[in-house]
Amino acid sequence: MNMVYEDVLERLQEERLAHKLSQEELSRQLKITQGHYSKAEHAIKRFTYHEVQRLADSELDLYYIYTGRRIVHKHEESLKNCSYKELLCYLHVLLSLECCRLGEPKQEAEAQRYRQLCRLKYITGAQDDQESIYMLIRRFEKKTQFEMADYLGMDIKKYRGVEKGTCLPDSEMLFKVYSLFEVSPAYVLKDIKGLSCEMEYYLSRVNPRINGAIYHYFRLLRELYAVRKVKKNVSGLNDTIQDQQ
Repeated sequence: MNMVYEDVLERLQEERLAHKLSQEELSRQLKITQGHYSKAEHAIKRFTYHEVQRLADSELDLYYIYTGRRIVHKHEESLKNCSYKELLCYLHVLLSLECCRLGEPKQEAEAQRYRQLCRLKYITGAQDDQESIYMLIRRFEKKTQFEMADYLGMDIKKYRGVEKGTCLPDSEMLFKVYSLFEVSPAYVLKDIKGLSCEMEYYLSRVNPRINGAIYHYFRLLRELYAVRKVKKNVSGLNDTIQDQQ
């Protein structure tokens, strides 16, 4: 992937200007000073993890800023109100289907794409609240913590902290993970808007002949999720009533 961190900052400025926001106006949304924002936009400083999270919550398209992919939202209505875990589940199903369709290709370009799909399939299937994205990537790549830290250009102590969750990645490190492993910041930030974009991206790459069948399958999954939520709420209500009696 021929992309550098400065490309991210250029798209950030592009998005800011497209939404007619001054640096001062956007800095207020990120809860930082205009001076800090200016330095971060010009690569003198880095945005913190929480500042990138606020950027994801703004009107700017963080998925485009980091990946360079401008998404056409054809399934926006269907994906609306999905939880983060629900979207992970749908993505896992979609990526699994794509991996099965491709098999293990012999051509190098297809083999790289297959490996990327397998990596994301592993992450979407294994991610929970206890394990970080960095640990999952490292396991998939079969690297030690030292090898992973070296690959990311990080101090081993800092990398271990990131993997444990005691140290949060900044805006440049989020980019490094994407540029090296094609794992977008949406997974790290648990950004529902960004994950919806990821879902749209992979849906757009599916063979049109089976797109309708996949879409129908996701609708069934949504109904199952809705039933499961109702049952869970009813069960919780019953437990509360019994406790009070």
